[in-house]
Amino acid sequence: MSCWIEPVELLLFARDIARRIDSPFLSMDIAQAADGLRLLEFQAVCFGAATLQRGTHHFVESGDTFTQTPNTLSLEEVFADAVKFALLRNAGHVSS
Repeated sequence: MSCWIEPVELLLFARDIARRIDSPFLSMDIAQAADGLRLLEFQAVCFGAATLQRGTHHFVESGDTFTQTPNTLSLEEVFADAVKFALLRNAGHVSS
């Protein structure tokens, strides 16, 4: 029996927090505790992009499932998509 959680559990936890914070730019430090996940800290304006720039993959959400996808996006594409999504969500054109 593994002591590690499945990625989908972590991604759902992060998605729930992101929806509450409601910022197009968000970086979170999440830890696994014996009784669940914990948000240690977050930054919503200024943070580094090392994970995006050095990561080999990312996850794409579809409902409550997540598909691992090769990381081919540039930093500029990710920031532009985040702003676009936030504007559409705030205008009521997409749900969070």
